[in-house]
Amino acid sequence: GQMATIVVGDSIEIDGEGAEVSDGGVLISKAGTYTISGELEEGMIHVDVTDAEVELVLNGVDISNSTGPAILFTNTSEAVVTLAEGTVNSLSDGGDSEYDGALYSTGTMTIQGDGILNVVGNAEEGIASEMHLNIDGGTIHISSADDGMNANNDGVSVITINGGYLF
Repeated sequence: GQMATIVVGDSIEIDGEGAEVSDGGVLISKAGTYTISGELEEGMIHVDVTDAEVELVLNGVDISNSTGPAILFTNTSEAVVTLAEGTVNSLSDGGDSEYDGALYSTGTMTIQGDGILNVVGNAEEGIASEMHLNIDGGTIHISSADDGMNANNDGVSVITINGGYLF
């Protein structure tokens, strides 16, 4: 898979392949590992990769989006969010969107690592998956208008907490 480093801000810098600037945010279109840092005041990291695994390493990011999720995974077989050790990462959403979470995946999503993740779900959910949700590590603080965490494939979805701290 691809490996790339993405720094968000007033301008977005991408070092590597598989990602491009799109609508003031970033569109990731190839399987692989992407390390993201910086502050994005209005935009989204959208991972749209068909039936493949994508890992996002959050290495000190602050992402806000007033019209939908801060991070959205669509069509992936496996979405992995790794919180880099010693980092604080913040995600905030808003607006009316078909994806009702600040950190949202249409497939199974796993959160791991030793960093801190602060999630504010202004619209509805904080962290949401249409399949399974696995928490394997990290210190996660969620504040939301609706469910803090939601895995919403009725009768199928499972939320599993194997490690980490959840507030």
